[in-house]
Formats: sequence, structure tokens, C-alpha cells
Amino acid sequence: MKNILIPTDFSDNAWNALIYGITFFKKTQCTFHIVHINAINTNSSGEAALYVSPDILEETILAESKEKLQHLLKRIEKLPLNAKHNFKVQAIYGFLINELKTLVINKKIDL
Repeated sequence: MKNILIPTDFSDNAWNALIYGITFFKKTQCTFHIVHINAINTNSSGEAALYVSPDILEETILAESKEKLQHLLKRIEKLPLNAKHNFKVQAIYGFLINELKTLVINKKIDL
């Protein structure tokens, strides 16, 4: 089974990338890991510009991302069903590149 990582910003381009991946791997058993990373902004010195408490993070930033990811799953369900495909979603707050690298290792991402 292949593990495919698809970052999304919920744009039309991200949707097209997802459709392309689903179509490209239509004959392969896959788990598509769809992730939205709310990136931490940095200032010019490279340090994080803002610290967000975990409670506020869950109630605001991540809650909105999780809602959008659930909407995305509903949209995927309307596509022709492929029993070989499994979809998992995750919302994260962190540094974009670091979070992607961590996901690749932890989820054993192939592509």
C-alpha cells in the first residue's frame, strides 16, 4: 500500500492536485494523507512572531481547518468510489517544512 501526502490550502489548485493523485493511483491501494498546515509566521530574525496557547489554537485556528477538511472529505465522497483508496485528514499548526518532514517520517509517506 502506498502512502500519499497531499498538503492543501483548500484552493482550486489543491483540489486539482488531489484529483490528479486519485486518478494517477486509481489502480493502486493507497492512503491519501490530506493535511492543512496553519503555518507559524516568522519575523525577519527567523524567530516565531506569535505564540498561541493550545486552548486558543484548538478553539479557533485548528477548528476552522478541521471543519474545512471535513467539508473536503464530503466533496471526495461524491467522486466515483474507489475501494482501494483510504483518506485521512489532519490539521496542524507549526512550521510548514518541519511539519511536512515530520509527517513524511511518521506516516511513512511514499510520495
